[in-house]
Amino acid sequence: MLRPVRDLDKSRVIATDGVSCGRIKDIYFDDQSWAIKYLVLALEPRQFGHKQVLLTPEQIMLRPSLALPLQLNLASTELESLPFAGSVLPVCQQYASIAFASPGAALFLRNLSSADPHLRSARAVAHYRINLADEYAGNLADFLFDDETWEIRYLAVEQILDGKKIHFHLLPHSVERFTWSTERIVLRHLQPVKLAGEQRSAAAAA
Repeated sequence: MLRPVRDLDKSRVIATDGVSCGRIKDIYFDDQSWAIKYLVLALEPRQFGHKQVLLTPEQIMLRPSLALPLQLNLASTELESLPFAGSVLPVCQQYASIAFASPGAALFLRNLSSADPHLRSARAVAHYRINLADEYAGNLADFLFDDETWEIRYLAVEQILDGKKIHFHLLPHSVERFTWSTERIVLRHLQPVKLAGEQRSAAAAA
């Protein structure tokens, strides 16, 4: 089943023992394999203190429906063993660290060399401009992911033409690169597709 990544953002999370753990703050994905790698969980401060930790998709039990909150495969007592969110840096944070590093931060900058150059923050790239052959083709509105494999299947794009909003979907392999400095997604070629539900609706309207 395809689900919007945006539906995960800010979702409340509950452990197997019924304890409310906090809320999802971001989703990190690989821009080559298009697999969702981590979900950033901001823990409930009154229960666990002010900190953010990383969840992997295997630690989340998605329900057949879109019902929230999200259910963990972990007890609340296991949350202390999760890695801190700062233990991995998506590309946006890597560039920001370089841009704002002090002259004495050479050791920190060297550590960035081991950071994953393909790890992206869904929140950071939200609303990036879509470019095809140097022409504006819309803005990124969301991602659709397979809730069994946790792989991103489509990029949802919003474009405004003659004052009207047009929505279409791109296949991930249409993306050539993300550019952090200009906040753009550069396409190899444009491949808008319709999902099965949209096709049925169009047929019914005809």
